[in-house]
Amino acid sequence: MGGEGTEKLSIEEARRAIAGGEADALDIRDEEAWGAGHVPGAVHIPKDELSSQLDQLDPERRLIVFAGDEGPGDEAVSALRERGLDAALAEGGIGEWISEDFRTQPTEDPDEDTELGAG
Repeated sequence: MGGEGTEKLSIEEARRAIAGGEADALDIRDEEAWGAGHVPGAVHIPKDELSSQLDQLDPERRLIVFAGDEGPGDEAVSALRERGLDAALAEGGIGEWISEDFRTQPTEDPDEDTELGAG
C-alpha cells in the first residue's frame, strides 16, 4: 500500500476533511491538468516544483494530495512527510473526485466555484 507508509484517504474521506476545514487540498498535477478542473480552493504546485515551493504551504495544516496517478502522489506525500508536514493521498485522485460528481473549478456556473462537495 504505497511507499513508506503513505496514508491514503478514500475520496469521500478527503472531501469531508476539506469541506469541514480540517485539511487543504494540494494538487500536484501539471498546469494543463489543473486548468481542466481541480478541487475548489486547492493549492496548485506541480510535483516537479514541490520542493522549491514548500513555503506556499501552511505547516500547521493537513494536506490532502491530489495527483493524476498514485505513483507520483505517493512520492509527493512521502516527500512532504519527510519535511514534517502532515500529508495524505486522495485515493483515485481528481479522477475519482470527478467520478463521484463532486464539484470542481472551473465550473460552467461561476456561483458553484466556491462550493465544495456533493449536493
